[in-house]
Amino acid sequence: MGLPQYAKSVILELCRKYGPALHTPEDINGAALMAAVAQNESSLGYNCAPRFEPAYYFGGLYCKGDQLELCEKYGRAAACSYGPWQVMAINARPISIGQLISDPEAGAQAFVQFFNNYVIAGKRAGTISEIAQVYNSGHIAPNPAPGVLRYVHDLQAAYIDAQGAEGNASSIA
Repeated sequence: MGLPQYAKSVILELCRKYGPALHTPEDINGAALMAAVAQNESSLGYNCAPRFEPAYYFGGLYCKGDQLELCEKYGRAAACSYGPWQVMAINARPISIGQLISDPEAGAQAFVQFFNNYVIAGKRAGTISEIAQVYNSGHIAPNPAPGVLRYVHDLQAAYIDAQGAEGNASSIA
C-alpha cells in the first residue's frame, strides 16, 4: 500500500466547501487559509502519510489524560497526525484514526473543528502569523523558534498563492 495521497483538486474543493466555516478574522479568507495549511502540511494532499509526534507518545510532554488513554488503546497510531491538514488524533475526536487516514472530507471536518476550537477560540490567533504559530507549535510566542518562523513564512506564502490570480490552478479565492 502506498502513502496516502489525494488529488490537489479534491483538497482545493474541500477547502472551498469547508473554509467558509473557519472562524477567521474578517480580513482572512478561510478557504485560502485552509488551502495554505494543506500546502504546508501535505503539499495539498500529495503527502498525507501519518506523522509521528513523540511528545504525544508515552513519556512525552503531552501524553497524559485523554492522550494517555488513546496511546494505551491505539499505541503509536494515537501519537500521529493525519491527512492533508495533519490533524492529531486527539484533536479530531469523534472522527476516528481510520477516517483521518482514508477520508479527506473527514480530515477537513476535523481541521475546521480543531481550528475553530483551539486556534481561534482557545489561543485567540488573529493574524496569519499567529495562526501559523499556533498550528505549528501550539502557542503564540514573542520570539518564535527558527523552525516556527520558517513555518510562518511558508504559510504566509502559501496563503498569498492560494488567493492568487483568477485561473491559477492553485488559486482558491
